[in-house]
Order: sequence, then C-alpha cells, then structure tokens
Amino acid sequence: MILPIGHESQEVRRLPWVSFAVIALCVITHLLVSPAVKVNRSASEEAAIQAVWYWVEHPYLELDPEFKAQISLNESEWNDLRQSGKGANPSQDPAQLQAEQEWLDHLTGIFLRTLHKNPYYRWGLIPKRIGFPGLISHMFIHGGWLHLLGNMLFFFLTGPFIEDIWGRWLYGFFYLSMGMLAGLIYCLHYPNQNIILIGASGAIAGVMGAFLVYFWKTRIRFAFFLTFLFSGTFKAPAWMMLPLWVGVESLNAHTMDRISPGLRDGGVAHWAHVWGFALGFLAAMVLRWTGLVQRRIAPAIEKKTRLSDPGLETYEQGLIRLEKKDYEAARDSFLAAARSHPGDLDILEYLEVATRHTGERDLFLRQAARVIEHRLHKKDTATALALYHRLRQDTPAESIPIRASALLVQPLLDSGNETEARTLMDHVLLNFAPDLPHGFFFALAEPARRLGGERIERLRDLAQNRPDLPAPVQQELDKNPAGDDGEKSANCRRRRELRVTTAVPLRLGADLLELRLDNGAERRLELKRVASLAVVALATADGPPNLLFDLFLDDPAADEGPLRLLRLDSKAFDPRPLAAPHSGTAEAFSAFVDRLLENSSARPWPDARILDTRRIPQYPDLDAYHRELAGSTG
Repeated sequence: MILPIGHESQEVRRLPWVSFAVIALCVITHLLVSPAVKVNRSASEEAAIQAVWYWVEHPYLELDPEFKAQISLNESEWNDLRQSGKGANPSQDPAQLQAEQEWLDHLTGIFLRTLHKNPYYRWGLIPKRIGFPGLISHMFIHGGWLHLLGNMLFFFLTGPFIEDIWGRWLYGFFYLSMGMLAGLIYCLHYPNQNIILIGASGAIAGVMGAFLVYFWKTRIRFAFFLTFLFSGTFKAPAWMMLPLWVGVESLNAHTMDRISPGLRDGGVAHWAHVWGFALGFLAAMVLRWTGLVQRRIAPAIEKKTRLSDPGLETYEQGLIRLEKKDYEAARDSFLAAARSHPGDLDILEYLEVATRHTGERDLFLRQAARVIEHRLHKKDTATALALYHRLRQDTPAESIPIRASALLVQPLLDSGNETEARTLMDHVLLNFAPDLPHGFFFALAEPARRLGGERIERLRDLAQNRPDLPAPVQQELDKNPAGDDGEKSANCRRRRELRVTTAVPLRLGADLLELRLDNGAERRLELKRVASLAVVALATADGPPNLLFDLFLDDPAADEGPLRLLRLDSKAFDPRPLAAPHSGTAEAFSAFVDRLLENSSARPWPDARILDTRRIPQYPDLDAYHRELAGSTG
C-alpha cells in the first residue's frame, strides 16, 4: 500500500476556510449518518434474507424487479438459487398460489421500504434516479471511517493550495461543480445501475487535476507498506505520480466494465475518479490560459495577504526624502510612520532632524510626548524617563505637553527625582486642560498628596468642574494628605464640604443628562449617579422667585465627606425642549423634575414637596440655602 503523506509546497498565505469547512462537513455528516446506516443495514439484511429464502422455497414465484436490482447478485447467481429450490412445485390451487405471491411481495416490500429509509439511499446518488439533492449531498457522505479518512487525506494535501491560488469563492464553486459533474458522468456511464454512489472522491479528483496544473514540479512524499518488515518513504514529482494514479484508475474502470458490463464497478467509482481528474485538469488549464486568476483574483488575494508593514515602508520613504533634503516631505512621512508605530524611538529621532530644519520644534515635542505616553502605557517606564530627561536638556518643563507631564509625575517620584516631579506637577496644575480623561485625576491624586502644599486642594478645585468623575476617582481625591491629624482633617472637610458646579442642561435622555459647564466644556452625566434632587426658590427683589435645581452626587444626609452638587439655574435655560410636549414654562419645569426623578431613581430633597410647585421650599437668599445644606451634612 502506498499513501501520500506530504509535499514540498505546503505553505498557504491565509487559512483555507473552504477546505476546512468541507472536511468538517464530511466528518460531521459521517458522525450523524453512521449510526442510522448501521441500524438500517441490519434491518435490510434481515428482510432481504427472509425474502430470498422464501423465494428459494417457492422458485416459481415472481420476484419484484426492483428487489432483484437492489440485491448484489448477477443473473448466474440468481439462476443457481432458483436451481437450489427446483424440487418445489407450484400449488394447483389458484388461491393458494396467489397467497404465496402476495406473501413474497410483502417480504420484498419490507426490504424496499427499509432500504428507502437508509440515509445512503436518501442522500446518495443513484444512476437510475439522478436528481437533487443527491447530486450534491452524495459528496459529503462516506461509507466508513477508512473511506472518509482516505478521501480527506488526498483532499488535505491538494485542496488548500488550490484555494490559496483561486480564492475562496472560485474554489468553492469549482469543488461543487467537479463533484456534480463527476457524479453525473458516472451515472450516464451506468444508466441502469442501482448501486448508490457516495463519497467526495469525484470532487477531490477534480482538485487533484487542478493541483497537477499548478504544482506539477512539486515532489510528493509517499509512505509504502509492503509487509510489516518492509516499509518506508520516498519522494516523486507530481507530474509522474498523479498521471500514474489516474491511469491506474482508468485501467481499473475498464477492467470492471469487462467483468460486469453495465452493472457495477466493484464498489469503487473508478470512472468518477477518472472524469473528475480530467475535468479538474481541463478547468485549471482554461483558467491559466485565459489569465483570469492572474489578472483578477491574484491581485485581490495579494492585497489581503500582504505581509509588508505600511508604517515601515513610509519610514523608509522618509529616510530617502531626508537624504534628498526634502525636509517637509520627510516630516510628513515620519509622522505617518509614527501613527503605525507610536512608540518607535528611531522614527522620533529622524522626525527631530526633519523638524529642526523646518523650525517646528513644537510638533516634535508633541510627538515625543505621544511616545512617552505609549511607553508608559506599555509599562516601559525606564525608556519614558530616559526620553524625558533627554528632552529636558534643552527644553523647559513648561514646554512638555500636559498629558505626558501628568503621567510622568508619579514615575519621577518613584525614581527619587522629587524636584522634577514637583516642577511638572506645578506645570500641570497651572495649565490643566478641562477635558483631560478621568484617569489623569486618579494618576495625580497620590503625587499631589506626597508633594504637599496646596497641590491636592488645587486638584480638588479642578475636579469641581468635572461632575462626570467616577466615584473611585473622587474617593481618591478626597483622601487626606499623609500625616494630617484628626483636627486638621476635620477642618479640611468643613472648608470643602459644599462643592457646587453650575451648568446648563442641553439634552435629557433615558439614562444621561448632557450639560454645558461654565467653562464651555460639554459633559455627560449618568443619571444613576444622582443620589438626590432638590428644587428650591430664592426670593428676588422684584418679580417671581428664582428656581434652582440641584442634582446631588453625594448623599445630602451623610454625616461626613464633601457634598458635591450640580446646579441648574432656571434663569439660564428653557425647560420646554427638555420636557416636550409641554408648552408652558411652569408646566415644563414640573415635567423636567418628574423626568429627572424617574430616570435617575434619585430621592427628592428634603422631601416630596418639590413635586408641588406651590410647596417648593423657599429661601431669602443663597447663603441661607447653603447654610441649611451645610447643616444637613452634620
């Protein structure tokens, strides 16, 4: 026995999903079909034996032609069976003779009904009844594990490589077409045959024919087993072994036709193999001759599977432009390369050279800051600090971008460089951008406490304009500086107990309130963070009272800690767009409060009076209201 076990061209550019899907479908189908086939085969054999033996005992009866066609016996064998029961004579009673015939028909009918339930019969391809779905489904059904594994071995060694050349869609169409055409020609060759054709070998033979066209020089490795003591491996080129294989298949097909002309081919569909291989070879030759694959399919696959790095290609272009002293073009190339490789120091170095000639030092510093941020994100603190110290040789701390400066304070402190850390911290607090992400507050909280002074207070003041800060970040900011005694901590709490951020509501959603703060920044507040809602009226010198809508981010009834609230002043916004379809201002304000309470699950403060416009708590001025709030926190 000789089996192929590999070949030299075993690299593909991308995973052959169509080939994997075919293998998976064949295996799954076999697992599902095999148990039913086993049970059905046992029942069919038992029914066939009962019918044949009854006929042998009554050879003068007529067998159902379909029954005879399904039994693997030729006319000579049927005659021998008839002769074995020759001594039996037909009954002279017509009624008895009819009853015997009916019983034989009943037995053969049981066999045929059982046969028709066999998955092979239902989903296989039978020459006498060509049609769907058998023309396709027969390719995914196999007669046993050896049949399946043998086919999948040949397929695995050829299919993925044709899929790699032709692409998935063309290859999938080709595979199904080869299986259908090979099966159809086989049926036309044996038009009266009732033996079921199953297996993927016709389609796989087509793939092997295509493999010969594209990989004819490839040396295939074979394993041979002549005896247990005489086995080994050898290599031979595809142009020799594949034609030899199809030649042997053709010889076997002709031999079986001579032995059993027009009936069957010995249980192996040799002609399906031959025609599948020939059609696959012809189809591949046509595709190669027309150049369709080379012109249309190959470029698309190459584009998807190209392993080159566009960022490095752009970097190389920048080096060429730098050598030609085209500094502006080189700068653009290095910036494009940096987007693909944000932490690359070599790209940064050449960008510095280009910007030195273009006079764009700030542009270089911004990119250097991005490299520092990237290195810190990757936990490469040593490289980030080394780059910072290199920049500081000729760059003041005030020129380092804020984001990188904020992230560097903690690493500088940890490395023992407190002076640089203090310089950067003061630079950050002085030029703090209002839209910095939450993480920067968290990153600065501990360094601010360690460096002392008023830095933590300054950071807390900046946080008042950020009602969107998550609770963990706010808790980190609220921690006391190390070494504070209890009295000092209590004083700090009293000084910062009430934190008010004024804003204008823009849009009210089911779970978000969009706001514009005093500094012009727009924020989104998750309504689930609102603990309580207060509505109060402040007396004015003339005219109706002024309404304040306070959204408490902390519990106003707590005994300690800061009380943060977001204040919406009725003078600053129109409630009607927020509480449509209400037209009146008073009605809209009331609906706005109802929606806030409903969407946030917040508690009304101090009680449910705020839901009644006639009972809203009133205060003579803002100080009186603030004193009550301060008292409510203990």
